[in-house]
Amino acid sequence: MKNFCRVILTLALSLILLEISNASDKNVPDSGKIFQTDFRQQLDCGTYPGIEKDIMAQHLKAKPFLRPKVTAFQTRDIGNIAILEDDGTLIFEPSWGLTIDDAAVASAFYQTHPDSFDFITMFRNFDAYMFGFAYHFQIQNQVQGVGLPFFDDTPFYGSAGRLQGFSNQNDINYQVDDPHFHMYRIHSTMSGMLHETMHQWAAFLNNPNQLVNQSHWYSFSDTKSNYGDSTTSAMEGYMWTDLGGGDYQGYAYGDGLSPLDLYVMGLNDTSQVPDRWYLADPFVLSPTDIVVPPYYALPVDLRVNGTPQTLSIQDIVADNGLRTPTPTGSQKAFNMAIILVVKNGEVPKGDEIARIEKIRKEFEDYFYVSTGGLATMNTSLYGSNTMELVSKELRGAAIGYSYSENVYAVGGTEPYSWTLQGTLPSGLSFNTSGGIISGTPGELGSFQLKFKVQDSGSQEDSVDLVLTVSDTGSSSIVINELELWERYNVGAGIELYNKGNKAADLSNWVLEMNGVNGRIVYSVPSGVVLPPQNYLVLLESSGINTSRRLFIGQDIAWIYNGRGFCALKDDNGNGVDFVRFGNSFEPPPAGTSWSGTNPVILGAYHNLVRDSLSTDTDKSRDFVECNGNLGRKNLCAKVLNIAPILDGIGAKAVSEGSNLTFRVHAFDSNGDGIILKAENFPANSNFFDSGNGAGSFSFSPDTTQAGVYNVRFMASDGELNDTLMVQITVANCTAKAGDTNANNQINLGDIVYLVNFVFKGGAAPSPVCRGDANGSGGALSLPDIIYLVNFVFKGTAAPVKSDVCCL
Repeated sequence: MKNFCRVILTLALSLILLEISNASDKNVPDSGKIFQTDFRQQLDCGTYPGIEKDIMAQHLKAKPFLRPKVTAFQTRDIGNIAILEDDGTLIFEPSWGLTIDDAAVASAFYQTHPDSFDFITMFRNFDAYMFGFAYHFQIQNQVQGVGLPFFDDTPFYGSAGRLQGFSNQNDINYQVDDPHFHMYRIHSTMSGMLHETMHQWAAFLNNPNQLVNQSHWYSFSDTKSNYGDSTTSAMEGYMWTDLGGGDYQGYAYGDGLSPLDLYVMGLNDTSQVPDRWYLADPFVLSPTDIVVPPYYALPVDLRVNGTPQTLSIQDIVADNGLRTPTPTGSQKAFNMAIILVVKNGEVPKGDEIARIEKIRKEFEDYFYVSTGGLATMNTSLYGSNTMELVSKELRGAAIGYSYSENVYAVGGTEPYSWTLQGTLPSGLSFNTSGGIISGTPGELGSFQLKFKVQDSGSQEDSVDLVLTVSDTGSSSIVINELELWERYNVGAGIELYNKGNKAADLSNWVLEMNGVNGRIVYSVPSGVVLPPQNYLVLLESSGINTSRRLFIGQDIAWIYNGRGFCALKDDNGNGVDFVRFGNSFEPPPAGTSWSGTNPVILGAYHNLVRDSLSTDTDKSRDFVECNGNLGRKNLCAKVLNIAPILDGIGAKAVSEGSNLTFRVHAFDSNGDGIILKAENFPANSNFFDSGNGAGSFSFSPDTTQAGVYNVRFMASDGELNDTLMVQITVANCTAKAGDTNANNQINLGDIVYLVNFVFKGGAAPSPVCRGDANGSGGALSLPDIIYLVNFVFKGTAAPVKSDVCCL
């Protein structure tokens, strides 16, 4: 009854907040973030006191914006990752931008999963509006002495009473491949996940500007952690060193937890919590050119003057009450469900799922170590843990350039063993224990490959993929999309796209844009190649570069005084592409141009994208602010894309031992670059894409390949494609050219036999190609006799194989 009353009270409060929000909408532009206050605009962690009420109000406000319900074909578990595809109820688009309804996500998850989880952690693979870079909100609290009231909102989220909290970890494509790499501010993916999970208990103590500030440990308190001598709590704060004279040096590197963290979790008792000291009346001496927030730490050395004060655990208990349950009865084994939300019709990429899987497995160990071995976090979904090979495509390669590509599997029981059917281009090899293609390709073409994987529990899966090796040369590289987030060094990015037909070597190319600390001039590392119809994403955070993503490591300020720009130059300093927006007057670099009124950035969306064709006209009209998505074809297109069309090709025939060659050609009415591929082609055949919408297929069947083959050709513009099936019949070899009398020898008798047929009306060779010595394909005549005489008596070239005479 008590919980029921709590639910009714929360609902009533949410409705009141909804009315207040609606009223405030009438007085502020749509670009205003309805549930956002000023201090939250500067946070990369969006957790704040009362966020759970705003999440519920947002859920209620989503209903008018929901679309008709549609089928979600991608919703399923891949290993221990729950994929939830939007069915029209999970994602909505109000005036402030594309938004995920967290409550709807949780409810959808519980429709197919048991109530066995304490936490839900959600990722997505697209850009959307949210509070900060990541956030956590409590679903219920039954803990006393941590600064939170008792409540239970589990019925709103589909849980029967177990779910405690929900974390939104943002776009998985912001995360680096190494989850321990400190990519933004003082955090890695691991410490960031720990930070959000810890918001279930911290930092809400009733000790503002002593221990806490806005749900984080107070910046001017000492929060040395248990993870090493130079680490601070994942819940913020600094490690302070006394310099004398009232001056202190502060350093922050988030990893692990402090004794006070373990206390609010219920893992430490009061005897294990040392005095916590902080600086009263702090004054920042250096650096002087930045603002030091009181609620999160910066990756800079601080020098601060202040008065040291201490709080004992007894002081904390006096202000908050004793943490109850105490360690003798507190929960120490937790379960967490990991979810990936995708747009309707959007198939998650293999590297996205593999990145989440690595995070999932690493977090179990990281949580255990960070809690000093006092607590565990199980991330199993308690399902069948089906293994799935999740790679759907192979990134293209460039001839003569280093190449490395993972084929990913998730689920089952590791280790995996891999096998490959098909022939890789020369210079490449396949690692059967790691599923990695690597090397330097030495031949052009499209190579059809079949990958199979087996786990140690005998689960198997396979996938057919095509690896295309392109030549390098002049191509058309465009700035295809800008992601216009304004956070602390995470979220903003650039997407380059190769709309040409050749791979482009981008070594030492330069990108220029506004930065927080001044103009950014970023040079692309040596060896970076962008294949045709492929994307390259550059992110402002720090990270380890891959073939798909580069990390600039500088804080981009896209909208600086209401304006921004991005310029792309080649390695000789020549302009390649340019875009500007707002009231920017940045001149385009030499070699590019700009015309029309700059696009206006209203803030309702976070992406400035070209139209669906990646039109490269340097006109402002070809850019639009909408819901883009770095690394994928823009879905917010202005121009209808039309698939390329393959020219018709009739059925073909060839004999064993002969050669068949024909041209493949396609046309694209939008002027897009065309990639040609062939699939299901037989042994001893090859397809070469010339890179101009034309290609050549060649087939030289040996004496074992008689039969019918159906080869599938495909023309793609990177989004849409056309296919054509060509039937090729290979005739069986039954005769030898020149053996006119069919005695399996070529000598004078064959010459006499052919003379009798041509001049005396004798019997014709059977089949006729036995007498077509010169391979002309025409009627048998004197030239064939002369050709045969020269071969028998002068040792000239052998009779020409043709048709079924190919022995």
